[in-house]
Amino acid sequence: MAWKKLSSGKKVGSGIIYSGACFYFGFACRTGKTSFTVTLYDETSATGNEVEDYQTDANREMDGHVHSSPVVCRKGLYLELGGGSVIVYYTPMTEGVQ
Repeated sequence: MAWKKLSSGKKVGSGIIYSGACFYFGFACRTGKTSFTVTLYDETSATGNEVEDYQTDANREMDGHVHSSPVVCRKGLYLELGGGSVIVYYTPMTEGVQ
């Protein structure tokens, strides 16, 4: 059995990734060798419980963070992006393991 992971597609700004309960796995981003922040919330806006607060490495062209186990988000998944571009990986709770 394996997790069915979905991708947000390339995001270049802040916004809702998913509305509703889901599992969050991590993100990958293109930094262009600049430092910026990636913050994800268990919410449908930039409030509530932070599930990721990451500062990218300006010495890398690509960066990201993948969790060893998925993070449960009860309300949704909201991305607050401070530069670059990001792809977020998640699974709606109704999808789960395939």
